[in-house]
Amino acid sequence: MGGDGSDFPVNEDGVSKLDIDVVDKSVYRILLSHLRVGTYESAKKQTGFFEANVTNEARKTIARELAEESIVLLSNKDKTLPISFNETQSVLIIGNGDENVGDLINEPVTGGFGSSYVALDRVQSPVNELAKRMGVELFDKDSGSKTQRHCNDETGKCVIYLGTDCNLPSCIPKDWDWDATLVFLGQYTREGYDRNDTTEEIDFSDSTKTMVKEFSYMNTKLGRKTVVILNSPGEVFLPWNKDVDAQIHTHYAGERMAEAVLNIIEGIKNPSGKLPNTMPNGFNEQKMTPEQYPGVNHVRTYSEKLLMGYRWYDFHNVTPLYPFGHGLSYTTFEYNAESLKAEGREV
Repeated sequence: MGGDGSDFPVNEDGVSKLDIDVVDKSVYRILLSHLRVGTYESAKKQTGFFEANVTNEARKTIARELAEESIVLLSNKDKTLPISFNETQSVLIIGNGDENVGDLINEPVTGGFGSSYVALDRVQSPVNELAKRMGVELFDKDSGSKTQRHCNDETGKCVIYLGTDCNLPSCIPKDWDWDATLVFLGQYTREGYDRNDTTEEIDFSDSTKTMVKEFSYMNTKLGRKTVVILNSPGEVFLPWNKDVDAQIHTHYAGERMAEAVLNIIEGIKNPSGKLPNTMPNGFNEQKMTPEQYPGVNHVRTYSEKLLMGYRWYDFHNVTPLYPFGHGLSYTTFEYNAESLKAEGREV
């Protein structure tokens, strides 16, 4: 998101001399959209309070459906997904986010700050949504710092919750086994500054990268699967891209994210979301100069012109990690026409 311009000088004298017609036109543009949709007319009919919670089950269903439709399946090696929780005996779930996001499997990132913030009715806990599907006892949020295992004595199914006090395989008792690992990773952002690799908003911390690498290495060695679920507003670096078995990008999926993403993982819903941006191979892959960003002496030179995002990759014949519009599904198909014939026009 763009900066707030606080590092640029403001010409107060120039502002005070603005022609009133310029101000009127600007105000008109702001109000026009409200007038067109009847904001002010409908406000006269309101009898409740702005803070009132008007959420109901129908709206929650819509929230889940929107989340399901927007979730992007980035990668899926050897058809790792979907995973049947009916046939899976034990699942390890990890949600140790970096310092600015906390415990993601109890409190997932559902939105950012500023214009992306939405007051929520009740955010679903991914670990307890998983516990319901596996038929085990729910986890207590207040004891989230400790690594725990809940099992169903009748079915033998278990959910292992990696607490926030440790995020490495060595933290788990050696006699605890699991078939698949779900790793929830997230990032917050807000208006007023740009996301960059130094704020852990495009890149992840070294501890998070080490955690994913070690679990994926261990799981591969033991024949287990590793699935990474990203809660991020946009582009992120994925240094473990070749190491994990599947990756899902939820973006900011709202309060029903847990149910939606598990529906995707379990195959109840076929993923159909597409990336609205390009996922780079690394930081500053387009070789932006200081003159272009952040600017020199309060002057930014837009010498890239239209070569931004996917246009830059196309023009320079560079393959991004994941291109704009990328998104897999569980559907398989093939073209098997032996020949094509064109009549009446050249091909």
